[in-house]
Amino acid sequence: MNYNVNTMVNFCKNHFDLNQVISYDYHSLPVCIIDCVYSLRAHYDTTTKRIVDRYARKYLNGDVFNSTETISDLLSHFDELNSKSDFSRIINNKQKLGKDIPKESVCYDIAKYLSYLHIESLNDFLEFEDKIFLEKVLRSVKGFGSAGVNYLFMLTGDIDRCKIDTHISQFMNDIFGDKPPENEIYRLFKEAVKILKNEYPGLNVRNLDGIVWRYYQSKKDK
Repeated sequence: MNYNVNTMVNFCKNHFDLNQVISYDYHSLPVCIIDCVYSLRAHYDTTTKRIVDRYARKYLNGDVFNSTETISDLLSHFDELNSKSDFSRIINNKQKLGKDIPKESVCYDIAKYLSYLHIESLNDFLEFEDKIFLEKVLRSVKGFGSAGVNYLFMLTGDIDRCKIDTHISQFMNDIFGDKPPENEIYRLFKEAVKILKNEYPGLNVRNLDGIVWRYYQSKKDK
């Protein structure tokens, strides 16, 4: 099937307020990891945000925008527990990815792998030179797929990515009548933004993803 980017551009203009600015305000890598993992297959406002708030109340004096929390800090929080499952009690959530992978284990493994790369802070993550290798490392975490990897990069500041989740899939289906392959979705987002920036200069791929996500989430919540 031919996925014409102009069809997507016209759909965006007709359905969305493309002047919206979607903010990504976290300042610590551990909080980005918690938000990312606990957003997968979960309702963001009623589940993920509350989990992030509980983590902040326990470890960050209630400040979700804390900038001092490091990967070593996150790992030490786990080490202080009798088991990783105790973390689910602290944040009051026992969700799993797939059938048997606790989300707290995914968080721990991501932090452990990043520590092997000497990545401690948000700046360390952003300035890591070999992004392709970093992606491979993150993808090797059991239960952490493409959507999670891309969303973590988005949370940490990458404006040229989108997260292919159920809302983005529905968006594609509404435009084209089916869901294109992942590489086509990435291409469509990037090419559509290039065209739309002529009229909406503040737009980027990450922001368009957020606009689409909010539109479909609001429809779902009605």
